[in-house]
Amino acid sequence: MSQGEQSTSQGDQSATTRPDTQTTSSGETTAPGADEVNSAFPTVSLEDHLEGYWDELGMDGERPDVPLVREVDDDEWRVVRADCMTQEGFPPRVNSESAGLNWEVPAEQVDAFDLATYTCEAKYPRRMDYLQPYSPEQLATIYDWFEQETIPCLAAAGYQVGEVPTLEVFRQGYSPQSGFWTPDAGVSGGVPIAVQEGCPHMPPLAVLYGG
Repeated sequence: MSQGEQSTSQGDQSATTRPDTQTTSSGETTAPGADEVNSAFPTVSLEDHLEGYWDELGMDGERPDVPLVREVDDDEWRVVRADCMTQEGFPPRVNSESAGLNWEVPAEQVDAFDLATYTCEAKYPRRMDYLQPYSPEQLATIYDWFEQETIPCLAAAGYQVGEVPTLEVFRQGYSPQSGFWTPDAGVSGGVPIAVQEGCPHMPPLAVLYGG
């Protein structure tokens, strides 16, 4: 038996584990100006996203043509994904600690599970603006959140963040593939997951995207 879990944020994916969580790195680069760097990232279309998702699942053969039903907001994603996967024959269990969706998938059903996962992603993808590279303005919003919310929260929990990059260096270090520096990366010895969850590094979607 193998286990899979899907969460409600963006990111790395492996054989039968399909979390969507934004990954981060602490790399700092000496690239051109921030606006130049971020303007070089192309807009992601739904077809681009689904092609990448198919490749991340490690699926062979031609991608099936799955009609789009509608895009979904993050606050409804878990319920919509659970309902879709149930219809595809893989009802989940809910992880009460992480609020993720869990599956135990027999080895002989892994390919069917991956196909169901792709099908549900194609039917009900997240809003496409959530899947685009961050703009310089959004990166500034995230950076401000670090300074005003995340770092003070970590300090109150007993975790001091070391050297914080400047906004310019933070922007330059970002890429859609590797993500960006986060305050927990600046804490010697790291930060426990429970503390990270209590001091989120991402502002609310309404702040980041407006509306």
